[in-house]
Amino acid sequence: MDREIVQRIKKLLELAKSPCNEYEAARAAEKAKELLERYNLSLGEVELAAAESAETHFLCPQRPPRYLTVLVHAVETLFDCESILMREDLFGPTCIALCGVPQNVEAAALTLHYLQDSIKTIARGRQDLLTIKRKNSRRMNLKRRLSYYYGAACQIHAAVIAAKINAKANADANRQAIVLVSRAIAKRHMAEKHPHSKMRKLPSPSLDSRAFLLGHMDGAKIQPHGVHRSLPAGPEAAQ
Repeated sequence: MDREIVQRIKKLLELAKSPCNEYEAARAAEKAKELLERYNLSLGEVELAAAESAETHFLCPQRPPRYLTVLVHAVETLFDCESILMREDLFGPTCIALCGVPQNVEAAALTLHYLQDSIKTIARGRQDLLTIKRKNSRRMNLKRRLSYYYGAACQIHAAVIAAKINAKANADANRQAIVLVSRAIAKRHMAEKHPHSKMRKLPSPSLDSRAFLLGHMDGAKIQPHGVHRSLPAGPEAAQ
């Protein structure tokens, strides 16, 4: 879709709503209609194509731990975003890019930081259960810690999915339309900016089952919805 045509139609539609000059408004409306018909476009397509999008980068290891990718999928679901694993430049650090409606992306990034920090904070209170105090136990302790993080992340992700399903069932038509448009904007941004990129599939982690179950239980203490309530505008404000 030609962005110049879209922007031209959008300006004509804005002028058509102007109360200052009825003659100019009518001419603008007529011209906008003519362009819509010529290029076989709908008003919805024009609004979507002209909508703003954004992306933000979350620094991570070159091979992100599995728990982090689960948290990314959780915030994607919660804020109708898209994500990829990428480098900021050819020699730059590895990062996860979150893409979508600007307010959604902002809230998703804040929530991702909040969830990761919350899991690690609770884990510090479980050091006696996650740490073996003997020589040559570093690898085992790392496995326990990552298993705990993964269990907590899986619990958070499950809670987000359940909340999203419940919200969808109770949403009115306007809210459902907002969600669909938000997702469409995120997908459009991804297709335009990162057409050949995607999140890599990671192998299933080797787990310490006791640490995983402990993390899964503690993950229920973390509320993924709370962090964005203090933002000046919620995700819907982008619409």
